[in-house]
Amino acid sequence: MSREVEESGELMRAFFEDLASDRDGVANTVREAISSPNLPIWVDDTEAVLTLRRCLTSPEQVDALARFVREMVCTAQHSALVAIDGGSASAEVGRLQLTDDHGHPLDGALHELYIGYLFDTGRMT
Repeated sequence: MSREVEESGELMRAFFEDLASDRDGVANTVREAISSPNLPIWVDDTEAVLTLRRCLTSPEQVDALARFVREMVCTAQHSALVAIDGGSASAEVGRLQLTDDHGHPLDGALHELYIGYLFDTGRMT
């Protein structure tokens, strides 16, 4: 295996780890927004968070919301990767292409490879 191909694999794994970390981190962000004593300064929609705080009265309810939001983030990530892979309506106009530093494309079912990465790292069962 050439060094460039090996680097492309490392880059793809690092890219997937970035996505997975964002997916995982959103659950903690939701928990913080709903459970912290003070409203975090980064909250844009104060009214929505205050409504959720009134409705979600137990740690189990907050955790359920956090898990659901994490799932929705994963769905959005998957949809974006499908579009990059050419599996959406935008492919009729053209395709975006991710490349490594050597100009080699990082393509070939990114959306499937990402889900596989989540399974391989124990984030999805």
